[in-house]
Amino acid sequence: MAGSGLAPFGTMPLMLMTVTMDSTPAGAHELMVQSVVGFAIGDGVLITSATDPNIFETHVIASFGSMVLDAPLFNAFAAGSPVMQLPTAPGPVESVEPTATVVQSVTPVAPLTQTQPSAVGDPHLVNVQGQRFDLMKPGVHTLLQLPMKARPSSVLLRVEADAQQVGGACADTYFMSVNITGKLAESKVHGLGQATGRGLYFVSGTGAAHTGTKWMSFGAVRLKVVHGRTNGGTPYLNFFVRNLRQMGVLVGGLLGEDDHTEAATPSSECRKVVDI
Repeated sequence: MAGSGLAPFGTMPLMLMTVTMDSTPAGAHELMVQSVVGFAIGDGVLITSATDPNIFETHVIASFGSMVLDAPLFNAFAAGSPVMQLPTAPGPVESVEPTATVVQSVTPVAPLTQTQPSAVGDPHLVNVQGQRFDLMKPGVHTLLQLPMKARPSSVLLRVEADAQQVGGACADTYFMSVNITGKLAESKVHGLGQATGRGLYFVSGTGAAHTGTKWMSFGAVRLKVVHGRTNGGTPYLNFFVRNLRQMGVLVGGLLGEDDHTEAATPSSECRKVVDI
């Protein structure tokens, strides 16, 4: 049995197990694997095809014969397909404090503590390192990528948001759309019976203010998208995230450990306006 090769986050290593399975048809509940040591009932697992890395599913271990899943497989998997243990958050989701939050609001908010990173306003961001900055440049920004430097085919979770200025050049920016992709997102899309390849896509103005998704699980990480509206009536999106540290990998993106200098620097034209 070998480790998954995922880089640990911080100083606390998190060992995720990976085993290979025998050839298994679609519709099967039970996987014949080389070993179940290190796995437990209730663990999430990511199953990737040995012949096509674009075919993958996530499941929960329901019991052990060899390894019994909570639901039948959608796809057939060839012998040698890896079964990777997914990290899970300890305790109820509701009891875990958010580790990074993107919130856009036009009402005053209470001062934030160092233990609750967030992004408030148009939007103001606080990353996992506790660094506070404003998003000054419009365009599509990567908020999260797990693992941080993974190849596109190996990304477990990626969140991109399109920030646009409302009110003309140098005006406040708001998130107009949010796109959640990666292996964990595609597995959820498949489970919902939706078309794959695009992930989960959310657009502002398609829901009433303060409505949106419930907490969505992607491995240990929980994400939520909520609709908002400015005092002037412009719709935008709020984005929330919990349990980033529970994934056991380095977190990329503006809310992770990527450099945010460029995104937080206004254009030369807007700097002149501010200086004046």
